[in-house]
Amino acid sequence: MKVQAEEHPAALGVVGFGVLAGLAVLGYNAVTEYRESRKPVGRLKRRAASVGDDLGERWGRTREALPLRVSMRNREGEEMTVSSARGKPGPIKKLLWAGLTAGTVALAGLLARRVSSVLWEKLMREPPPTSRA
Repeated sequence: MKVQAEEHPAALGVVGFGVLAGLAVLGYNAVTEYRESRKPVGRLKRRAASVGDDLGERWGRTREALPLRVSMRNREGEEMTVSSARGKPGPIKKLLWAGLTAGTVALAGLLARRVSSVLWEKLMREPPPTSRA
């Protein structure tokens, strides 16, 4: 190897220059990419890609949790049918049920108070006694 280097110093110089030029280009590209990633536009692009991925995952989970059958077409025009079996209620259904129950109880309480007030006034011919004096 040493003998070949002594016989062909120009070839060795060209190879060395090529290696240094390649390292310089790699370094320049790395610095440029780092600078671009630090710019607000780069950050925004990464965040948008992250949000898009997250939205895609959530859409997939939501589509699987639907209690009915949904048909839609993808970009290629193929029809995709999604159906979900009715199994255990998920957290959204539980939350909706709790809200419906609370609303019904509140409405029943208001109605009971109103009916009681009307009955009291009809029977006693005076306003109902309340804690507010």
